[in-house]
Amino acid sequence: MKMKRKKYVAIAHVFIAMLWLLNACSEPPQLPKGIVSQQRMVAILTDFHIVEGYNTSLAITDTLLRTQLIEKYQQVFKKHQIDSLTFVKNLKYYNTHSSELEKIYQQVSTRLDILKKQLETTHKP
Repeated sequence: MKMKRKKYVAIAHVFIAMLWLLNACSEPPQLPKGIVSQQRMVAILTDFHIVEGYNTSLAITDTLLRTQLIEKYQQVFKKHQIDSLTFVKNLKYYNTHSSELEKIYQQVSTRLDILKKQLETTHKP
């Protein structure tokens, strides 16, 4: 009787291990409605930070220039087919998921470095 019990316990352990492995290998959890994928967020934030850099380089004070800057942000949103509210919603979501946000910003930083190097080689004197 003890052998049968050990056999059933062993089978149960194997079954539980298989369920755990299947769960671990399954697709990542779905993002909440209105939240863009990490890759899409990388593209959006890369363009957003290019506009931020442009803004910083100009030290905008004139009303006309501020209007132009707002238009540049709107172009980023249009390019990525989102609006400013969706952008803020996504920033809030990823801010509460810091490990994902860190991965996103590592990729954004890499992309910005590549773009910077491309500009430097293109505009060499």
